[in-house]
Amino acid sequence: MSLRPSSRKVLAYLSWMVVFSLPPNLAILYLTSRIPHAWDVREKLELFAQDAGRYNLVFVGDSRTYCDFDPEQIDPLLGTRSFNLAVWANWFPTQYPSYQDLIPLLRPGTVVVWSIGHQNFRPIAPTVNFAYPIGLRNVPRYLRWGYPMAEIEDNVASSLLNVFPIHASRDRVMSYLGGFNPLGTWGGPQGPATPLENASRYEELRKQMLADSTVYRVRPWIDGSEITSIEVLKVRGNYTRIELSPDYFRAKQRAMFEALEPMSGPFTPAPQFWNTFVGILDLFQRHHVRLVVNEVEEAPSHYATPEDTKACRAFMKKVRAFVESRGIPYLRVAWEDFSDEDYFDYNHLNSRGIERYSPRFTALLEPHLQ
Repeated sequence: MSLRPSSRKVLAYLSWMVVFSLPPNLAILYLTSRIPHAWDVREKLELFAQDAGRYNLVFVGDSRTYCDFDPEQIDPLLGTRSFNLAVWANWFPTQYPSYQDLIPLLRPGTVVVWSIGHQNFRPIAPTVNFAYPIGLRNVPRYLRWGYPMAEIEDNVASSLLNVFPIHASRDRVMSYLGGFNPLGTWGGPQGPATPLENASRYEELRKQMLADSTVYRVRPWIDGSEITSIEVLKVRGNYTRIELSPDYFRAKQRAMFEALEPMSGPFTPAPQFWNTFVGILDLFQRHHVRLVVNEVEEAPSHYATPEDTKACRAFMKKVRAFVESRGIPYLRVAWEDFSDEDYFDYNHLNSRGIERYSPRFTALLEPHLQ
């Protein structure tokens, strides 16, 4: 007896899917597209493409780029028009395909600042995440670079489903469904359990920031009865965290430091990640992009010992020598002058850190914009 379903049953099933699945999915996509949310790489590229001709400076990288580079502070110092294309957790393996899609959007002469640190040269997780689809076209390249198939197969398989808008937008949809509080407050996973001690201060600051046309979204971060900080997303793609309770963040940093294990020796990169790094340099140079590589560093408390700090900096000196040997400018501010007070966690600058970093960075970048 054949177990193959009849054409009528298949048609009935597909009709059921269209009638009962498509409308709610479209409704969710409609809602999430109109509610301020954190953009993913795809959305940022789409936003950039809509007005790419007006930008002559672009910042790319992972979450440190996302948090550290504020166009509103940088452009007045350089006379540029910049856009921040970085997002959370977009590391080397997913950066490469995103840059493949970015390059055709760049107008001639646009300067691309790519920020990297030692952390980028080792995997964070056993498999490549879904920050951006690797795509079938890159599978042979990634295998040559040394990625085991098991390390990339989830990303590749998932990306095949991105033809369905609800899947391509899954992170935004899940964030909307899981994080919305009908009372109008955004906070931690459970939301506020008690009246907030500094709600009036937050509300005053929120109104001031939302009156600024450069601000896209504002929301509080809450722990217990206190709003510890304010999260601000800017129209030109960057993220800022304003600490309302600095002592809270210094305590968190101390707790992270106490849990650190010292490194066992010199810092060595994972071969596949080094090969991806070289591949990204090749990609930009092959297309004659005006690339500047910029070094970022962790908060001081994220190094277990002074020897670990030296080991990581020694590795990045080798990276610098390799980049400069290819004729690519390489920038590094004096990270030795920054302290834990400039970060809201272990490696992302807070609003104070951004204000200190911006003039130092622009002074280094300016000669390369001529």
